[in-house]
This record gives sequence, structure tokens and C-alpha cells, in this order.
Amino acid sequence: MSFGSMICPASEKQVKQILSISIAIEKNSSSQMTKADLLTPPPWMLNQIGNNGVFYPHPDITGVLEQKEHYYQETFILPFGNLITTQTYHKGDFTIGAPPLSYDRSNVYYQGFLSKETVIQLKKQFPDHDDVFDRLYDGCRVISCSSLFRYNLLLLMRIVVDKLGAEAITRFSNFYTNQEMNVISLSKARRYCNMLIVDSNKGRVIFDLTRMKI
Repeated sequence: MSFGSMICPASEKQVKQILSISIAIEKNSSSQMTKADLLTPPPWMLNQIGNNGVFYPHPDITGVLEQKEHYYQETFILPFGNLITTQTYHKGDFTIGAPPLSYDRSNVYYQGFLSKETVIQLKKQFPDHDDVFDRLYDGCRVISCSSLFRYNLLLLMRIVVDKLGAEAITRFSNFYTNQEMNVISLSKARRYCNMLIVDSNKGRVIFDLTRMKI
């Protein structure tokens, strides 16, 4: 995982802004599986970048997240698939109007639940519009995220902005293209360690991550 040297941690204000935007357009946004950070053990990984870092899940946690996303999708979204209409923008060259797909001058619509299998078929049939089908699928799937670890906030913001249209991408470009939304200061991340090892006989702390030099 590689990042530029100018990356700075996202401020609390920026995190609150993305979450408020997501809530404001909840009816048109992807389903969110929050509190992903509660899945322990095994531990979450922190990629150190100078004085900052980016959290990402351990491979075992990744598998659990995928299982939970599938469960939530199958249980809470799929039964109401006929009520879902997903939309995204196109660049003016989309002309596929066969149901459940439709389009207008600016947007593409998919009526019903769009499964991963269907997306694969559509991309094979219409390879020139891979990006459109990927965005439509993102609008239907469950997204694991964590405001505490800032995990997947950039992905969530991209999906939200994509639903607002091409003009919104320019308006929210500072959020949309900046990796710093997923970045957290190392000093803050150190405090997330929920283990303190003590020697009760000697009355001293053996391990405290907040006091260790990294």
C-alpha cells in the first residue's frame, strides 16, 4: 500500500461531513455495515506512513466481513429487490434501454436488485460500459465501514457522490479524490489498543502501546 508524502490525517470535521452527507441521501445510497472495527480478534492492521497510518483488516477479518456483507444483502436487501431503483451518471454515450435498464441524458437506472452475477454478464455483453455497471452494483451492495478506524470512508464517499451525478464529482472533488479521508494520526491510532499488560506483584505496567516508541 503506497501513498504520497503529503498525506495528512482527515480532520474530525471532514469525517462528520462525509457521514452527514451519507445520511442526508440515505434513500439513494448503498447499505452500510458500520462498526466493522468491532471484529476482533485477529487484530486490525495499521500501515504506518510517517506520523500517520491507514487501517485495513487482517485477511481473516476480511473473510468475516465478506460473509457478513453477504448475509445482510441476502436477508435485508434481496427480499425487497423489486422496490429498488439504482442510478448513476453516464458520459453521454449510454444507449441501452432494455428493461431493467433505462437511461436519460445524464443518468442510467437499474430497476430491481443488481447482483454480482448479473453485473458480470452485463459487462461481458456491453464491455464499453464496465464503469457504469460497476457503479450501479456499488449502489446495491453492502459496504463495511468504520468511522473509528476510517476504514472504507473514501469508498463510501465515492459511491455517495457517484449517485449525485457528474456535477457533484467536481463539487466534492476534495473528498472524492483525496486519500487522506482514510488516514489517521499515529498518535491517535495508538490509543485504540485495548490491552494493558501489568505486573500486579511489582505494581508496574509491562505493556502500554501509548507509551512505546515506534
